[in-house]
Amino acid sequence: MVGNWYPKRPRLTQKIVIFDSPDGTGKTNIANGLSKKIGVPYFRMDTQHDNWRKKRFQEALEFDQTYIASFLRQTHGNVIMDRAYPSEWVYSKVFKRETNEQVLERVDREFAQMGAYIIVPLRRDYANNREDEVVPKEKLQALHDTYLAFCQWSRCTTIKIFVDDFSDDLEKELAAIVPEFDFDRDPDMLFLKDVVLAKPVAKKDVTNLFDPIEPNHSYTNSFKAKR
Repeated sequence: MVGNWYPKRPRLTQKIVIFDSPDGTGKTNIANGLSKKIGVPYFRMDTQHDNWRKKRFQEALEFDQTYIASFLRQTHGNVIMDRAYPSEWVYSKVFKRETNEQVLERVDREFAQMGAYIIVPLRRDYANNREDEVVPKEKLQALHDTYLAFCQWSRCTTIKIFVDDFSDDLEKELAAIVPEFDFDRDPDMLFLKDVVLAKPVAKKDVTNLFDPIEPNHSYTNSFKAKR
């Protein structure tokens, strides 16, 4: 063999999108809408709120999130996730509770190596946010600020969108988000991150901005159908 030969690194093709943000920012509806638009299964853990009520935060991180990351890495599966490990990173800091920083770093690294995108829907003003059964309204701004810090910390490509800027046409807004994804990108492009999608429009109340969207196809529903 003449000259040096270096094996070519495989390009990223796996479609992984994680939606995570403060409560009441419309992430579930946007995630479901994106699932339908790009044909990637929507997934939300059934035990999310139950884990919160029973204070099983570290257990959920150390078992659920590591399992999901390992499953996706081994199966090369595609998924749009409604909340994942970013919640633990943010909420543990805002509520000043113990977490496992080593596991958080490991899971974040695994998702970054798979080319995951993290979309963080935010609001410019949380004054009109609806009451939530789990998170006190006065904590929302602190959550907002800590999600901004997470975007700087994470190795994944993060996309911040301000839902106050959205029109009432979710389909139109999704059309602006989709071009930001490059699922066939080179692994060396992983660290070009921290994208902000924002438009210079007046603030408005988006409490009832999106009509509820039923999931198009869900890992959870598929599993239940087989039982």
